[in-house]
Amino acid sequence: MRFSNTTTNSSCCGIESLVNPNLITPPDQAGSYVDYLFWNQTYISQCTQLYNVTNPAAGNIGLWDEFRFFKLDFDHITKYNITSEYAIRSC
Repeated sequence: MRFSNTTTNSSCCGIESLVNPNLITPPDQAGSYVDYLFWNQTYISQCTQLYNVTNPAAGNIGLWDEFRFFKLDFDHITKYNITSEYAIRSC
């Protein structure tokens, strides 16, 4: 769907990609960094449903250094099996 410049999710199949916060300005945006959710600004006003997945307190300092502002929504935190140890609410 991205080849045809369609920013919605596929109803049946497809590959989900993630937005690299280092390649956008500003890098700390209020949204899930799952491609179709990010470009459609699905979570733009729903900060309480977003989680920062680079929690330096969990000991993943390298990830924090490289992708400091990376955020996912609760559904994708669950889908990718990210534990609460590595995900903290973004607001």
